[in-house]
Amino acid sequence: MNDGSEEINYLAILPFSTNFKNQRNTVNIFIEINSKFVPRGVGYPELLVDKSIEFPSDYSGYSYGFYVNGELAKNVGKYYYSIYLDTYGKFNSDFVYFDRNGFNHLYYKVGNGYSLIISKKNPDLLVKVAPFSYLFIFFGLCAMLFWGIIHFPRHFQFVPLNFKSRIQLYVISIIVVSFIFIGIFSLLYLIKLNKTKNIENLSEKGHSVLVEMEHNLASEKVLTFDMSGYLNGLLNKWSFVFFTDINLYDLNGNLIASSRPQIFDDGLISKKMNSVAFNQLNFSNKTLLIQDEKIGNYKFLSAYLPFRNNQNKLIAYLNLPYFAKQGELKQEISTFLIAFTNIYILLIALAVLVALIIGNHITRPLQLIKNKISNLKLGKPGEKIEWHHEDEIGGLIVEYNRMIDKLAESALLLSKSERESAWREMAKQVAHEIKNPLTPMKLSVQYLQKAWDDKAPDWGGRLKHFTTTIVEQIDTLSEIASEFSDFAKMPQGKNGKTDLWEVLVNVVELYKESPDVTFTFHPEEKQPLYVLADKKQLLRVFNNLIKNSLQAIGNAGNGLIEISVKEKENQFLISIHDNGSGIAREQRGKIFSPNFTTKSGGMGLGLAIVKSIITDAGGEIWFESKPGDGTWFFISLPQYKKD
Repeated sequence: MNDGSEEINYLAILPFSTNFKNQRNTVNIFIEINSKFVPRGVGYPELLVDKSIEFPSDYSGYSYGFYVNGELAKNVGKYYYSIYLDTYGKFNSDFVYFDRNGFNHLYYKVGNGYSLIISKKNPDLLVKVAPFSYLFIFFGLCAMLFWGIIHFPRHFQFVPLNFKSRIQLYVISIIVVSFIFIGIFSLLYLIKLNKTKNIENLSEKGHSVLVEMEHNLASEKVLTFDMSGYLNGLLNKWSFVFFTDINLYDLNGNLIASSRPQIFDDGLISKKMNSVAFNQLNFSNKTLLIQDEKIGNYKFLSAYLPFRNNQNKLIAYLNLPYFAKQGELKQEISTFLIAFTNIYILLIALAVLVALIIGNHITRPLQLIKNKISNLKLGKPGEKIEWHHEDEIGGLIVEYNRMIDKLAESALLLSKSERESAWREMAKQVAHEIKNPLTPMKLSVQYLQKAWDDKAPDWGGRLKHFTTTIVEQIDTLSEIASEFSDFAKMPQGKNGKTDLWEVLVNVVELYKESPDVTFTFHPEEKQPLYVLADKKQLLRVFNNLIKNSLQAIGNAGNGLIEISVKEKENQFLISIHDNGSGIAREQRGKIFSPNFTTKSGGMGLGLAIVKSIITDAGGEIWFESKPGDGTWFFISLPQYKKD
């Protein structure tokens, strides 16, 4: 039965058939069920809610207005409805959605003359971005789990982080840790603030009730249980005004009256006053006591005040149990946490982006310095870095640029010192090599002079022998001078696109007529093999190596020189093998030294020059030697690539 009021009433009609004196009659039994009014928010009823009942939905965010014949009869919630339904305009349907004042409304025509408007506030920006926060957390955890599975599959060892990653990790960690601490302290502050607000409300309500009691009961000399009916009526009326239950105890701590006596009658709460409160008010003479109490696991605040009559005589103790709505507190905490999480997730996402930008920005000059340092080569000018900020990075770059200048100076001095040292050693070697033939030449001249003075009969033979000896020694001196001259004035190579295959073919053609020696040349492909080198100097390299191989073979007969070229990892690997006597183990470490030689003549500059040419071309040279199996010289040169 819907009479337009907020109560929901039912009328049940139960028909029964009777057979009386052979006559069948129908009897109807009418049962009317009316809802009982229980004020909401007045203390103990919240304690009596059956927690096992599951409500189908949460309607806490909704408001509604009930209209009867176009006028507002009842409204619930935070939205303020207009008194007249016509204010919202005319509705062409019994079921209409519309927006107004930041709320989304649903108009529903219940029946003839009855209408209902249900309203819910439109979601704000934080609610709209909430899914992003949840998705960010979800995918962030998934990414961390995936990263952990990849990097800690078996050994569970921490992966070392570079400088940029550490900066990014520190920035993000600071944001996350601050988020946790601020969230915890904000939550604690919110709970404390809520409790303080409840204490203030309870204190205000307690004094207001005390004022009402003074107006109605100040003339009483004593309050007894016989007055409980009258007192219950007063307390019940005041409980509706102040929205709290009210209890009254006598001076011995026994319950006199209550706005909700059924709680005590059912034995849920003792009729004795709380012992701590009684002790504080009766013996310590407290004028107000607010303390935490609980029934089972349900906690609440309870205020106690002494009541005095107009003669200032203490006649009773007033108690107000304040059941702060735990659901509202949880809702406030939930709303706060959602808003707080959404804001900080956005901040964390922004922090990740900023950390990436800052990490790249800070480490960019360091990476630049690293690249410049890795490109430094002794004897070549280093490239300086331009930096226009006077900061720590700027100081580091200034020191780097200063180091480049000092390194260039040191390289110049070192090069000069090495050249001077090398020329000193070379000069000693040249002097030594020149002195060796000068002594026999001097003796030969002296013997020839003595033979001339003595008018020796074989003077002509001696002259011929002297001439032969002098010519041989002069040839030796000429060879020494030529090698020294070549080493001294060896020009800087002009590297360019050079066909390695063509160079090797020319060298083999030059020496293939050597007696008792067989040449084999096996290029991997008989086509141009281009390298970046000086062609004339490459000819000199292979001439020198093949000449050394011929000298190692000597007059042994059945000599063999094998030359091969293979392509490997953007390099050309050239191998020159001879079946000569090989290189003694004690001599292998000195093969490329400028003044070392295994021959009776020469200055030992050939292989030193070869190594210098190959190194300048960006290649490498090394050798292997086995007694009885000859020697292999290997040369690796980078392939030519057009820029």
